[in-house]
Amino acid sequence: MAAPLSRPHALLNYAWSQNPALLHDPVHKAIAGAMVAIMWVSGWWYSKNGVTGPKVAVGVMGALQAYAAFAA
Repeated sequence: MAAPLSRPHALLNYAWSQNPALLHDPVHKAIAGAMVAIMWVSGWWYSKNGVTGPKVAVGVMGALQAYAAFAA
């Protein structure tokens, strides 16, 4: 079962995939930036605590999120 915080992320990503113009709105850009920060902080925490598998996955997801949000 997905964590409760992952559901809003999934819904936002779905909305952005259906309407990429939403990412031109400063509020949506700020939300995307916060999501990237959450991913990178999570990756850092995993790395700090020696959990290597999720560290790589979360880092890649953060990078993809940043590219998708800020290259739009």
